Amino acid sequence: MSFEFQSTLVNVTPSYRIGGSQIGGVRMEKVGDIDTIRLIITNDADIRFAASGPFESGDPAAIYAALAADLYEIAPGVLINEGAIGSIEIKPEEIVIDLEGSDRKFKLSPDAEIPEATEVADHNWKLTTASFDALTAAAGTWRSSMDGTLEGLSVSIATEIADRIAAISGVQADVDQNESDADAAIAAEAARVDALIASGMWLFDDQASFPDAAANHGRVVHSHADGAIFYAHGGMWHQVAKEVDLQSTIDSVASEASTREAADTALSGRLDVLEADPTTATAVAAGDTATLSSANSYTDTSITNLVNGADAALDTLKEIGDALAQGDSDVTAALTAQITTESTTRANADSALSDRLDVLEADPTTQSALDAEVTARTSGDSALDGRVTTLEGNIAITDPTTATAVAAVQSDVDANEADADAAIAGLDGRLGVLEADPTTATAVAAVQSDVDQNETDSDAADAALSGRLDVLEADPTTATAVAAVQSDVDQNEADADAALALKAPLADPDFTGQLEVDTNARLEFDSNLTKISNVLRGTDIEIGNNITLNPAAADGRVEIEGGLYLRPSDIGNYANDVDAAAGGVVVGGIYHHNGDLKIRLA
Repeated sequence: MSFEFQSTLVNVTPSYRIGGSQIGGVRMEKVGDIDTIRLIITNDADIRFAASGPFESGDPAAIYAALAADLYEIAPGVLINEGAIGSIEIKPEEIVIDLEGSDRKFKLSPDAEIPEATEVADHNWKLTTASFDALTAAAGTWRSSMDGTLEGLSVSIATEIADRIAAISGVQADVDQNESDADAAIAAEAARVDALIASGMWLFDDQASFPDAAANHGRVVHSHADGAIFYAHGGMWHQVAKEVDLQSTIDSVASEASTREAADTALSGRLDVLEADPTTATAVAAGDTATLSSANSYTDTSITNLVNGADAALDTLKEIGDALAQGDSDVTAALTAQITTESTTRANADSALSDRLDVLEADPTTQSALDAEVTARTSGDSALDGRVTTLEGNIAITDPTTATAVAAVQSDVDANEADADAAIAGLDGRLGVLEADPTTATAVAAVQSDVDQNETDSDAADAALSGRLDVLEADPTTATAVAAVQSDVDQNEADADAALALKAPLADPDFTGQLEVDTNARLEFDSNLTKISNVLRGTDIEIGNNITLNPAAADGRVEIEGGLYLRPSDIGNYANDVDAAAGGVVVGGIYHHNGDLKIRLA
């Protein structure tokens, strides 16, 4: 019966199905306190089922009872599939059964002194005389059945081969007939197409003779009058371009390309002549040099006017801010008054200029001179702004008094810049109107005179400011306050350095010592040991040559959530603790015996 069992799929559990030919044998075993049933799989790892534990889910007793109906019980709790037997050795004193694809051999011998079968070693059993005699008879039947099966299989294979040859012959006849039918169909279709062509399927006298394009989408026809091919698409007949037309277009494009290339060559030659002309090169170089010299001269003059000979200790916005930080109300008031005076002067000058421009609106323009002045002023302001930005960024001003004073000054400066921008925008609009008018050189000269006077007034104001700064520089109170601020900065830097020294240098790979993360956690680093501790719970992990987990005292334990994987090649196979000790397994270490995990206790 087991030979039929081999050809079916066996439902071991409702969710686990195995081919009968893969089941070589079955053993009921106990793993610790868990009852299990182990299926010996041919040419693969065994499968163990149990009601609980880290095994496949299933009732061992129920599985054993179901499989016992088709397998033979050679000993209590041991079933074999006679169809999976690789060899049987039958002797009066012993029967050895070797399962196919497995290194396990079941050895069974008779013992007249025992009342029931007893396992004396792994896969080694002592049977009662009656049980041994019954197994001997069954083993003989299995061997003869296998011989008969092989003979029957040989006859069956020969019959199957003959049947398949006959079937192939029939298929070949069908293939030949199909080829003949296909050849006849192709010949008939060719004749039909020839007849359609001859009847005017695609040849027409002219386009007026074409059939409806919408009803012949995708059709290709020929118009004899046009000497062209047309195809139907989108309800219209579209002509396919003729070769002669395409060639004409290609020739036209080539001619145009040649003409363009000749024009480019001629233009390149003229440019070469201009580039080599020393007069042209000299004029260009002179223009570039004059422009650069003018720009540099204006920028240097603007910076000189801004500093106006001030002492080195008070020629930057930072130094002025530090002086204001001393709280000298006279200095603050003087600066504010000076800025107000300058703002008033500028406003009066702008008003006067606006009045003069009102007169000039009806006169011709001298836009070139005015444009040059605007450009020069814009370039100078941009260069001066860059230098001031650099000066402002030298040292951050942190003193609140200084910051307040500077903010007030900056507010006035921003207002002046806004007023200036508005005035420039108005001037630009007026100049746009003047561009179309004739020149009034006299009026422009008067405007230039006012501009020069404004510059003179500005220089005088700068000189007055420089004098006041000289007074501040010599004031001992100012020097004392600056020294106090510097002392605070130095102390802050020292405090920051000290605070950083208390921190673990996490970017330093050579750091050793102890790092307290908080009051309950600690990391310790040494050359050969890293330790992570939970001070509150008394647990720690030590990482050195070994990795040691130390749970808390009393009922502390090490818990692993998820799967635990042990490399099979690292676990030795020993029969007992004595053999494991000889193999180097320490007390408490693990080993296995033919797949059963064990712990060495002694």
